[in-house]
Amino acid sequence: MNNYLLKKEDLPAFLKDLNLQCELWAPYTESGIRFFHPYRKGEQPECGRSTRISVKSFFLPRCEEMFQFSPEPDGMNIQANLPENRLVLFGVRPCDARAMRLNARVFLDDPATPHQDPYFGKRRQTTLLVGWGCDRPGAACFCHAVGGSPFGEEGLDALITDLGDNLLLTVGTPEAEKRIKTDQLRTASEEDMAAAERINQASRETLSANFNPENMKIESIVSGDIETLFDLPVWEETASRCLNCGVCTYLCPTCTCFDVLDTGENQSGYQFRCWDSCMFGLFTQHASGHNPRPGKPERIRQRFMHKLRYFPERNGGHAGCVGCGRCVLFCPVNIDIREIAESMAESKTNR
Repeated sequence: MNNYLLKKEDLPAFLKDLNLQCELWAPYTESGIRFFHPYRKGEQPECGRSTRISVKSFFLPRCEEMFQFSPEPDGMNIQANLPENRLVLFGVRPCDARAMRLNARVFLDDPATPHQDPYFGKRRQTTLLVGWGCDRPGAACFCHAVGGSPFGEEGLDALITDLGDNLLLTVGTPEAEKRIKTDQLRTASEEDMAAAERINQASRETLSANFNPENMKIESIVSGDIETLFDLPVWEETASRCLNCGVCTYLCPTCTCFDVLDTGENQSGYQFRCWDSCMFGLFTQHASGHNPRPGKPERIRQRFMHKLRYFPERNGGHAGCVGCGRCVLFCPVNIDIREIAESMAESKTNR
């Protein structure tokens, strides 16, 4: 790991060089909403806040063609459509980068199956993530409560800390060292590192002031009695408000559910997959018509049990949530995962 200093006035030249090497995407605002867009020469990327949609869509697109199929005399011809583009995503939030590491546990490192998803794997292999430290966490942010950090480097190839007139660039992977021209940078000094640590500490203090991380108590949820968790009143209470609109799952960087469909004619066509949501009534409906989760309470329970109990139970205590706060900010009826987690954790102490 190496630390370099880049003058902020030199950032456009830095980005131009990256864009010459690979397809570069960065956050910009359009119609009041911040998204990742292809790099716009002459426009400063807006890296100070989170984007509405996370970088998940670059690794698990909302809809993607997986393979084409057509008949042949001795069987079926199947041609996989693996992605080839090499990307650089600039200005990624540490929580989103950590989410991609958690998603890799589903698509690449699932202990329950030896199979790996070639589409997610190829995109992760060909995409460089350059992060931007979170020096202004929002009121809905709680990464510190689920194992993350506002300046965490997990899942990132490089991380930038805004020091004011300069940017501290921490390069953490060989691929980043190869693609980033470090000859235009100078080695960061101890004073630069100390300044970055002060900013990091201030951000952590802001997060703790906004939300006490002890309130999540993931360990208590994982060790709690599962039958007690299944019968909590909070599921019915939350269902009375929930619209099952799915905005929480579509904006969540760690929700990875998808549906697979075939389309075509004359025995030829293609198979594709698109995002799905456990909030939707047809999500678990069987071909027979039976649905084991027929109502809102069952679907809401599945969402939160998966993130706060099942996922950490199978993945070394890591919650299936990175605390980005999108589901809190954009839920139209103000359902808050932090409050749900507190109710789940309290069920153990109240038994």
